[in-house]
Amino acid sequence: MISNRAVSLFRLSVSSMSVFAMGLLFAGCSSTPNKVEKVETKLESQGELSGAKIGINDDKQAVIQKEKTPEEELNAYVWKNNELEQQLVLENTRLKNCRRDMSDPRLGGDGNVVDTPGVDDLVETELTKDQVGMNEKGKLVVVKKEFYVERLEREQKKERILKSLQKQIKKQRETCEYQMGVARVKVGLPADRFQPIVEYDNSGKAIVKEKGETSLDEAFRRARRGGAKDDSGTAQ
Repeated sequence: MISNRAVSLFRLSVSSMSVFAMGLLFAGCSSTPNKVEKVETKLESQGELSGAKIGINDDKQAVIQKEKTPEEELNAYVWKNNELEQQLVLENTRLKNCRRDMSDPRLGGDGNVVDTPGVDDLVETELTKDQVGMNEKGKLVVVKKEFYVERLEREQKKERILKSLQKQIKKQRETCEYQMGVARVKVGLPADRFQPIVEYDNSGKAIVKEKGETSLDEAFRRARRGGAKDDSGTAQ
């Protein structure tokens, strides 16, 4: 049989767990989402490292601490993501062009172009809240609002996605261009696409005599007339 003491301990345990659970519930209900909390920045500085402070905090821990304004932190991610997006579009365009040429029967293709990874709608749309109303001066306005922390987290997530996708596309592009180079040489073309032919006049001004290769038709046309070669013998 279970002793009375064991039963009492069991009831006490259940009671304590219930109080703990209720405490968590009420704590969650009373908390305000995205509420700005106080951040301890006090530090006994011992030195600096790339704009950050090295020092001792109140818990006697050695830390590296760097403070930024909200706009500095967010703008850094926005600018970086804009740059990553441009690089991603360029990589994706080069991959599309390579797969387009590799689908050509003259390079051994079957006429079907392999799809490239989509780069649109990478990240969820902005979680802005539109409010229409009268401002303090009695003028009708539309106000767009979003929580700073949510925007910052979204930009951080976007950066991770862009870097991952860029890495994947770059690897596929390099593989495709290597295979394309092998296929081009087999049919009498230079491994790399023909580059623009540029000459300079007496004043040093560059004059483009012929644009770079934009299609296989143009590549074969230039190959038939011998193309142009630089000092290293590479086709231009």
